[in-house]
Amino acid sequence: RADLLTLLRGASTSSELREQWTQQLIELLFAGAQTGVYPDAMKRLKALEAELEKSSDESNLFTAAVYRRIVAEYNNASRDASNDDREELQKKWMADLQEFIKKYPRSSDAPEAMYQLGQAEEFHGKTKEAVVWFRRVIEDYPDAPQKERAEGVVRRFELEGKPLSLSGSSLQGKTISAADY
Repeated sequence: RADLLTLLRGASTSSELREQWTQQLIELLFAGAQTGVYPDAMKRLKALEAELEKSSDESNLFTAAVYRRIVAEYNNASRDASNDDREELQKKWMADLQEFIKKYPRSSDAPEAMYQLGQAEEFHGKTKEAVVWFRRVIEDYPDAPQKERAEGVVRRFELEGKPLSLSGSSLQGKTISAADY
């Protein structure tokens, strides 16, 4: 499939078609690299990333390739890591995501990178740091699909110590609320 997509990219007569085939190739190589079913996937993804870096009209595709490479490298390393190595691996993952956001803040993958950082901080028990990343998603990327998830996480963190706000209809059709009790 990767060979076919590469041929289709090369034969494309329009930039729209070339972009479509390139995006499909990136996703295919990403999946192959993560699952291990295609041993050359990572090497080809890196080569495609290097090719796309030189092309100014394919910058969104370039950052997509970069992000997917970072994710695939982390997932592969996590799968193969010993328990002793996981902490260092997590630190590298977070540093790589932060570097990605710093270099490519307008990438369509930047909100997902921030969301991943927020999750990592939360899993490490660093709630305040997590909220900072989730708020950045909310404020910096109001149209990103991750915004709604980030808002939900922030809302969950802000619930602690507050009374439960729950209301609904009773069997008789009247409104009941936890605040009434």
